Amino acid sequence: MNFARPSLSPRGFFVLSAAVLVIGLLLPGNPARGQDAPQGPIAPPPERHVTRITSNAEPEAPPALPEAEIIKRFTDKEENYLFARTNYTYRRTVRIQEFGPDGQPSGEFVVVTQPARDAEGKLFEKVVERPHSSLQHLFLRTEDIEGLQRVPAFQLQPVSLRNTA
Repeated sequence: MNFARPSLSPRGFFVLSAAVLVIGLLLPGNPARGQDAPQGPIAPPPERHVTRITSNAEPEAPPALPEAEIIKRFTDKEENYLFARTNYTYRRTVRIQEFGPDGQPSGEFVVVTQPARDAEGKLFEKVVERPHSSLQHLFLRTEDIEGLQRVPAFQLQPVSLRNTA
């Protein structure tokens, strides 16, 4: 079967368009329903239960241990780390920077140390690279530099707790 598509002449198209327009105007249209609704406040939407799924685990409940026990266990681990550190070597770089009015570094002080043992086996910080400074406004004294070298790697140790208790 061959279906042929009927074609309209420009005059036929105009007549058909006019007929559709007249029928649309003559038929009674639906009045706007929104204007017939009673006036007053609109009811709020119903509450929805939203469950958010995040990539973070839910926080655990607080530990059942008393604070003193938590601190004791923590300091014991610090002491173990301090003891294990004697078997390793490392270099510590202390860098102090000054910043100018433009927010860019204008000077810096750098000292590199590593742990060493003296003749009696006592641990001390040995300067590996000679300190150099291009600081313009800050003056570091020898005591300041020695103070920086005395900052311990592990702050909380059982000995320090016994001294404060």
